[in-house]
Amino acid sequence: MQLDKTEIVIRQRGTLELMDLSMLVLKRHLGKLLLLGGLLGIPFLILDVFLLKWMISDDTVMSYEMFGSPEEFAHTRFSGHLYVLYSLQFPIVSLPITLFLGAQIFYMPISTKELFRNLLQIFWPTVFVLGVVRLGLVGLLVELEIRNSNEFTGWEAILLFVMFPIAILIRTLYPFAPEIIGLERCPVRAKDGQVSYSSRRSNLHSPLQGTLIVRMFAVDFFGRFQLTMVFGAALFLQATLIGTWQWSGLTFMIVQPLAMWLVGIYLAVFRYLSYIDSRIRLEGWEVELRVRAEATRLEQAERPSINSGSVALEGSPQ
Repeated sequence: MQLDKTEIVIRQRGTLELMDLSMLVLKRHLGKLLLLGGLLGIPFLILDVFLLKWMISDDTVMSYEMFGSPEEFAHTRFSGHLYVLYSLQFPIVSLPITLFLGAQIFYMPISTKELFRNLLQIFWPTVFVLGVVRLGLVGLLVELEIRNSNEFTGWEAILLFVMFPIAILIRTLYPFAPEIIGLERCPVRAKDGQVSYSSRRSNLHSPLQGTLIVRMFAVDFFGRFQLTMVFGAALFLQATLIGTWQWSGLTFMIVQPLAMWLVGIYLAVFRYLSYIDSRIRLEGWEVELRVRAEATRLEQAERPSINSGSVALEGSPQ
């Protein structure tokens, strides 16, 4: 690993530059990012659709006769719940992309075996921080309480109007939890001089809180615009092929999950690049990489020769 040779130039960037760079990274590694985004994303989306499909069943739609358009109400309810669940799960879903980009930036491709090993190593911090504290898995448990309830319940109000806003607020203020857990491997409880997750989270986010809020709101707006584009393209394709501009339940079960999966990949790339930019602004990371790379070269040059020849030993900088 040569720390001063990176796939992208390590320098400070503005929000619009990061959005543009995210598209370029997505274009360059599209195939791998689609696979990595689907590694956890597709199973979660299938589970979400399975839990929610009762909302657009014929029996449920018939129970909405008091509304002007029962089918439209059912589709809106299904769509809202699916969006909320996947949004809560997104930090977990994006972990494989984060691990890939963290290695790829130094031209160190990560194998499938190594990727799964890394995911297993951070399993419990992921479950606790992203699944419980940040409600990624708690949302599924709440959805089980709502299941098969035609009437609007207290659990549904908690999920849509309490848990979801809280999760979005926390993610806006502290967006880099997946990077701290997946790349920096900060433990939930620090031992033997380790930096804990909470300490690292505070040090990385607090000095740039205002910048991060603006940046996350901007990319959220752009992500919604991308979702609208995908929906529009799908609707145009449907009208071209079968001659109808009306959404069906099957469309919501296929097009919406596909759209959220695609847009989520872009957002994961943007978040990672924002994490890099934050480290550059706070820690002078570009200078640190150059100094560590030069120190590694000097260390290799000063090693004693073996068999009348100087041999460079393999090793990773600490």
